[in-house]
Parts: sequence; structure tokens; C-alpha cells
Amino acid sequence: MKKTVLLFLSILITLTMFGCNRRNDSSLTMETLRIGFAPTLEPENLNEAASPIGELVKETLNEEGYNIENVEITIASSNDALVQGLEEGIIDVAFMPSSTYAQAESKNLRPILVGLVDRQELQLDGIEDIYADKLPECEYEEYQKYKRSMIYVNVLNETGASIYQQALEGTLTYDKLFVLNWAVGNPNNEASYIYPSAWLKQKFNSTKALSNIKNVVGYQSDYDNFSALLRQEVDVTVGPADLRELSTSYNAFRILYPDLVQQEQSIYDVIKVIGVTAPIMNPVLVSSSNEIMTNELIEKVQKAFENVLASEQAQNCLNILGVKGFASCQDNDFDLTREVYK
Repeated sequence: MKKTVLLFLSILITLTMFGCNRRNDSSLTMETLRIGFAPTLEPENLNEAASPIGELVKETLNEEGYNIENVEITIASSNDALVQGLEEGIIDVAFMPSSTYAQAESKNLRPILVGLVDRQELQLDGIEDIYADKLPECEYEEYQKYKRSMIYVNVLNETGASIYQQALEGTLTYDKLFVLNWAVGNPNNEASYIYPSAWLKQKFNSTKALSNIKNVVGYQSDYDNFSALLRQEVDVTVGPADLRELSTSYNAFRILYPDLVQQEQSIYDVIKVIGVTAPIMNPVLVSSSNEIMTNELIEKVQKAFENVLASEQAQNCLNILGVKGFASCQDNDFDLTREVYK
């Protein structure tokens, strides 16, 4: 397999090199299948994760009757570059954030598979009934096509306890949240900004979002946000649904509240949830609709990635990519994502 290279979309040069003669006379023979990845990891780490997957995909395709001589792994310089590479036929299939796919205006892209993750932490603290869209109960061994983000308060704080009670009673309003101190993430972050902001609009039938909150404090990471809430420096924070599951969060709780630990109280007794966002779809494998990617080949690529799960080596790679496996998907699975980004 060729060494991973960064994708620079110099269209004329790239099409001259790769746009021709990529398939031999036989429709089942292909010189190179090019798999693109979004730049979510450092190139060396992504290469470590993706290279074995590429070899396994090649082996499976060959077993299915396709003579694939090479599988080339490419790391895009940006998500937009990845979409453009698919549109131009420079990349055949790509693993990208679901939001990137959902926002792509191109009609020439086709979702093949969505990543799976285990989501035991999606179970709530007995307050599901305050949500119109109740979360399904998830066993640890089950995998999900999505994750959730949550809105958290610290009930040791008088303000947090009051807000939590209002959430339970269904009396919580946007105006009550507006005056609180919030810790949020980067405006480009799905779990710690975009989806919580959409939750505010949907929950309170409002045009106002996080950008309208009076007192918003930005921190460098979800952990920093969560730590600030544990220390009662802010009233509300937002972030992934597994924040309370993290060992770093648990250790911070033990240090801050040793008396509560001795009383056998846990972080779940202190940090409560007042809101749950819409599902955040996991990364998706997308196919180009260029002439090389026939329906038959797309089906074989889908099977190849599903077969990757049988390999222990591939499992380690998938962990680096942040997924446990793959499941089939279709375009309308991402309609809710499109609504969030409107």
C-alpha cells in the first residue's frame, strides 16, 4: 500500500494522473481503489488505523471476484476537500462526519455504511418522561448508529438544583436558562455546541440559540467544561452523553467531594441531566457515483467493510477511528442532521 498522502485538490493534475485507466478492460479488474478519510486525526495515527483496513477491504473484494491491485488511503486536507474529491472522482469512497455528508449539496454522493458505537451511557436517571422523544433503553452489548449530547447541571448548587427540579416538573423556560452561566465548546463542535444549541430552539420553540445566551464561557475541552461544573464555577454545561462515564470525570469528583464518596454517593447523584439533544449520527462511509463505482462494486465495498469486523486487527483500527463496526444506512437517515444545521 502506498504511503498515506495529504489530499490537495489540484483538479487538473489529479485528473490527469488518476482520472483515466483506473479500470482495465475487464469490469471486475481495478488498478486502485482510493479510500479517503476526513482529517479528524493526525496523519500518522490515521494511517495506523486505516492501512490494515485497506488491506482487509482489498482481500475481501478479491475474494468477491474483483481484481483490486491496490487500495490507496488518502487523508483529506479538509472535509470540504473530501467531498470535492468524491465529486470529482479522485476518491472512490470516503469516511467522513455525518454532518459533512448531510450538508453536501452534491447529488452524486451515496451513503453506504454508518459507524456503530456502544452507548450504554445513554440510559438516563429516571427522567426520560420529561422528553417528548424518549431515549431507547440500550444494553451495553448493543451498538448504535448515533450518539447524544446532554445538558448538565450540578444539583449541589442551589441554582442547579432549582433548574433540575423545573426540568422534572416541565416548568423550565428559555428565559430561566438565559441568565445562567454556561460552559460550552467551540461553535464548530457538534456535541458541545451545535446540537445543544439546536436543542434550545426545539425545546423552547425559539429562534434563540446558544449564541444568544447572556453568559457563555468557552473552555478548551469537554473535560474542562465538565470540571468547571463539578467545581460549581458555572451553572450549566453541555457535552457528550458519556461525560459522567469518563475516568477523568470520576476522579475529579472523588477529589472534590470525598465526603460524598464516603457516603457512597456517585457523580450521578450530583451531576444531573436537564436536556438531551437529537441523535448525532456517527461517521459515515460515502461512495462517489463516478463511473467506476458501479452499484455492484458499491455493494461489494459495503460487504468488504462489514467483513472487516471479523478481524481482531481491524477491531483495533476501528477503535482508533472511534467506531465498533458498521451498519447499512440510506440518505433519509440524515434528514434530522440536516434539520439541525438549518
